Amino acid sequence: MNNLTKKLVSAAFALAIAVTPLAACSSGAPSDTPAEPSAAEATSASDINTFSDLLALDPEMYMNGFSEDGSQFVFVCKAGDISMRAIAETTPEAKEQIDALDISDMDYLTQLGAILDTLPLVSMEDLSAGIIPQDELDAYVGKTYQDLLDAGFTFDHYFFYGGEQTGADLIHGDFDYTVTFDATISDDTDGGAALANATVVEISCAGPADSAIDPYLS
Repeated sequence: MNNLTKKLVSAAFALAIAVTPLAACSSGAPSDTPAEPSAAEATSASDINTFSDLLALDPEMYMNGFSEDGSQFVFVCKAGDISMRAIAETTPEAKEQIDALDISDMDYLTQLGAILDTLPLVSMEDLSAGIIPQDELDAYVGKTYQDLLDAGFTFDHYFFYGGEQTGADLIHGDFDYTVTFDATISDDTDGGAALANATVVEISCAGPADSAIDPYLS
């Protein structure tokens, strides 16, 4: 495994999650009992004390990796409204076990949690306070790319371009924000230069950015 592993839920995994409730309801008439909330909805960050607690949320995106000397394992994830960073001390044996896991396995997170729960927990940190509230983000609509830079955002990459609008990911603190601009660009290698006079059409938080984990891997 590379020093940093990043994963979004695959389409097949997402489909499997979506199909499961339908299969459970195939036995007959609909129930009057409301569906149980998902783990991410039912659990607050303060209730998460172990890696298994965290991984049971079935995060829709996560990043993990070892520190450069291999002494710590760092896991950053987003599950619903919860964004967390957890760090455990590792041993050569645990690192070998983690490296041997197959990230494409449907039980990868369960297997990972079983290993990590045997290790000393260094920290379990709720990152959610660092997310800019949506009402504050909405205030940037109609402002410019330069206004975002002046507010501390940094360009990361374009995620769509070539039409009347352009989408770009910008980083602020530990989080990634997707922004749509009223700009047309044809070159996605200019580092955001073409957005100089572009106006913000829409902006929202996508989840933790590489900046939430990279400093802990060096």
